[in-house]
Amino acid sequence: MTRAIRNTQYEKRPLAENIEFADNWKDFFAAEGFASFDDLFERTNPGWRIGKKRVVASFSLGKGAGPRHFFIKRFLRPHLKDMLFTMMSTGRLCSQGRYEWNAAGHLLGHGIGTYRPVCVGERSVGPIERCSFFITERLESIPLTQYVKTRWPAFAEERKQQLIRAVGRFVRRIHDAKVNFPDLYVWHIFVSEDCRRTTHDTRHTQYGPGGGDMSWDFDIIDLHRMTTGVTDPRKQAANLGRLDHSMIDEFFSPVHRRLLIEAYAGDNPPLPVDELAAIVRRVSAVLSRRRRPKPY
Repeated sequence: MTRAIRNTQYEKRPLAENIEFADNWKDFFAAEGFASFDDLFERTNPGWRIGKKRVVASFSLGKGAGPRHFFIKRFLRPHLKDMLFTMMSTGRLCSQGRYEWNAAGHLLGHGIGTYRPVCVGERSVGPIERCSFFITERLESIPLTQYVKTRWPAFAEERKQQLIRAVGRFVRRIHDAKVNFPDLYVWHIFVSEDCRRTTHDTRHTQYGPGGGDMSWDFDIIDLHRMTTGVTDPRKQAANLGRLDHSMIDEFFSPVHRRLLIEAYAGDNPPLPVDELAAIVRRVSAVLSRRRRPKPY
């Protein structure tokens, strides 16, 4: 009964809205007729639902020199567990959209590729989030799963191993930024070949083989469970276990899995390589007993 009364009290409060744009995007969206919360939340492409609480979509706006392409993630009445997660991670109530906005800013601030924030919007009743959204520039990179599925058969073994090492070094940079990423799966890593970026991206971070004729840029997506300030190497090693679980046998051999760990460890391993490998194998095995990895 007490809970129902409290909810009723919140429902009687007026809705509070907050919209924040990055850089000069506010003028761009206003020129296209997108200025209010409802404009941005309702009028963009309906998209597709992920679970009961998230809807994602891509859309394009603008003419002139060419349209600009965007991605929107909408959050609908978050679960209590999601609210508790953001509160425990940030020390305060934080909307789901704001959490991803902050997470993306943290990664980009450390030179780690992810989607570039454009706009965040929040609607709340008192301290309780009703809904929120997060708009980003669309990535020009493609899912690593798609890249592997289409390019792997034509790659020589040496090239495959170079890519595996590049992924390992990318993940190590994420962890060196004190980031814990429990959703580290192959399908959450995006790749650009030859670093062919046409957006205003000044990172130019290459992970390819030194002196080779190909290098790659990587992006990481789906940041809603990412946490910062994490330095426990065993917790971070568990992230690698999830990545190992998502590397299906059709494309990745035991040699590739070991190379990933060795490249991640580098010259200054956070743990002895054999201990690191044992954690990775254990976490991967537990996940594999629970569910099969997604096909690419």
